[in-house]
Amino acid sequence: MPISNPALLEERLNDFDPRIRRDTLEAMQLLASRQIPGGAGANINMHCHSFFSYHANGWSPTRLAWACCREGLQAVALCDADVLDGVEEFLRAGLTLGLRTAVHLETRAFLAEYAHQEIHAPGEPGVTYIMGAGFIDKPTADTPQGLALAQRRDQLRARNEALIARLNEKLPAISIHYIQDVLPMTPLGGATEHHIIHAYAAKARHVFTDAGQRASFWAPWLKRKPAECKALESAEPAFEEALLGALAQRGALGYVPPDANTYPAVETIIAWVRACDAIPTISWLDGTSAGEAHGRTMLGLLRDKGCAAINIIPERNWNIAQPQERAQKIAKLREIVQVATDMDLPINIARK
Repeated sequence: MPISNPALLEERLNDFDPRIRRDTLEAMQLLASRQIPGGAGANINMHCHSFFSYHANGWSPTRLAWACCREGLQAVALCDADVLDGVEEFLRAGLTLGLRTAVHLETRAFLAEYAHQEIHAPGEPGVTYIMGAGFIDKPTADTPQGLALAQRRDQLRARNEALIARLNEKLPAISIHYIQDVLPMTPLGGATEHHIIHAYAAKARHVFTDAGQRASFWAPWLKRKPAECKALESAEPAFEEALLGALAQRGALGYVPPDANTYPAVETIIAWVRACDAIPTISWLDGTSAGEAHGRTMLGLLRDKGCAAINIIPERNWNIAQPQERAQKIAKLREIVQVATDMDLPINIARK
């Protein structure tokens, strides 16, 4: 039976009830039959987020696996931020669909040797992303690995609540509550700054029902004219990205610069990943920051600390309209691939 319009069933793949997601996938797989390409192509995407951390369209791990299978990807990896809530579901979905799957985790950490250089976050020297690659299960709660994972979730919640407190103080007309307004957007509490921004946008729509009033409210914070804010709001992803920059990122209304105590040390994350029998993996942005400018030095340092692979998103370096910038970043990409090859660091390849 062909699935000519699977939209309704696909939406059920994002239900917060894992039983509904599982049963729907099995039904769709049965209905689709030989229509599923099942790894027929050569493309891969080894770094996908799900709704367990943040996905702009609210996709579950099951929905991701289904979409990647329908596109004919050869392999795909789930890579949520700070949580491993999707491990079992994603690997099971891959088995159901005949799709090669893996599960990673990414988190922010502090690299002391680069305490005075920017790496991945503008204006946040020493802050870098570190991945763990190839998790096969979520550590049980009573193990040291499980306790460490729970501690990071608690730290994330504390940072989120502190951000909301700062923003509520400055935006009392649209104040929100973490438990009531933010957590319901997530299946298991892995809320992010994106969820917080979405909650503020929703509260503003509730308080200022007139679009013109809303535009006037947001104009000072977005540093745009009301008419521009009104037009921007009609494109929700772009609008919320603008709000994120205005409310939560560097120099924004609720921003507080991180320090050495905001995030765990790189060494701590590497040790935890290894204790989970996963692979500590370097995250590489595009080679243009002060920290990444000398890629061989940074990769050598992180390799010596225990990292055994590197994650690269090539599209950041070639999918650029401006020719001079594109040429510069392609050169950086070639350089880091050569460095990784020289250091025998396998490359985890992701799509933007």
